[in-house]
Amino acid sequence: MFNLTNISIGALPPLDSRVGVTVTWILSEFFKGNDDVVIYVADTKDGRHEKRRQRFDRWLRDYPIAGVVIDNYTYQNLLAGIIRKETELHKLISDELRMRFDKMKEGY
Repeated sequence: MFNLTNISIGALPPLDSRVGVTVTWILSEFFKGNDDVVIYVADTKDGRHEKRRQRFDRWLRDYPIAGVVIDNYTYQNLLAGIIRKETELHKLISDELRMRFDKMKEGY
């Protein structure tokens, strides 16, 4: 498991245009040698989780990775995504997860 945490207190860090390129490069390298998926959850501690997901989605749109897609999920305050290869098997896995998320929303 890999986790990045920003421990800065008070002020927001300055925007860096290279972050999106770096993140998508890391993901593209990951998918070159892996059939696994990447699951990300936007941190909700400060209420900026929707902005985080929008930024992440924009990075993947602006710097696309060939054969890789992102499926977004929302449950209550949780914003999550699965970044996966664009294969039928990976789509089936993602569809199953979406069905489970939908059941959670319905209260099952």
